[in-house]
Amino acid sequence: ITVSQNPVSSNENPGWVSQNFAHNTLGMTFTATWCGYCPSMSEAMKLSKSRNGNIELMNIHAPGSELEYQDYHIFSNQYFINGTPTGIIDGRIMIKNTNDVEALAEAITEAAYDTEKRFVTQSAISFRPELNGNLLNIEVLLRIKNPGPYKLAMYLLQDNINANQTNYYTGVNQNIVHDNILIKSISEHLGDPFTINSDSETSFSYMTVIPEDMPVNNLRILAVVFTEFPNGDRSSSENFGNYYVDNCLSGAVNITSSTEIGGNEVLTPGDIIK
Repeated sequence: ITVSQNPVSSNENPGWVSQNFAHNTLGMTFTATWCGYCPSMSEAMKLSKSRNGNIELMNIHAPGSELEYQDYHIFSNQYFINGTPTGIIDGRIMIKNTNDVEALAEAITEAAYDTEKRFVTQSAISFRPELNGNLLNIEVLLRIKNPGPYKLAMYLLQDNINANQTNYYTGVNQNIVHDNILIKSISEHLGDPFTINSDSETSFSYMTVIPEDMPVNNLRILAVVFTEFPNGDRSSSENFGNYYVDNCLSGAVNITSSTEIGGNEVLTPGDIIK
């Protein structure tokens, strides 16, 4: 990883400094293919996303799952996960499972809105991947408006994986399509720390190797910016530490991605990454 910063000087006034950045929620689900109760949480996360749009999903599979993430314990220890399924919204609110998908989806949506209501979004995200063979290079640009400590986490997700799923609700165990599966942490698992001293454009360069047997068209990059709770205020938040999700964005491994026009930014991807 390489990092460079371009602080905004006092005589500059780029348009993004005065823009309100919209918040994209991160919905993490701790799950497993052997977990018969997990389909309800999965369906609720997808339902909330379909209704609200601004939710990025990441599924982390527990030991023994056909889709096990080998460093599952790093995330489960961070978020005090004692069983599956468990949802974590924006790194700050835990969603416990029920068999009522509608109630779960409502709880997820309320948690997402709570982050937007309580905290001002400080960052906008853009990234440009370049795939050469199985070598993936990613240029990331963050625009951040508030000084302080941050972390950037970069993940590789896979969609369209056919694998068995136990389902206690239907009583039928069958192969289904699994999406948003965490398969690799490109950064440190819980994010690479950095500090902003003033309004700044900060660039990061990452490089990772994609296994040759992975279908590139099913892979996505997920970028997550974490920031510290303002003034240490963890109102309505679990005690998962000092950081929560300020913003996040996912996109294909062969397409430049940025926040939508009228969303976090009023610029196009080409405007953001030079």
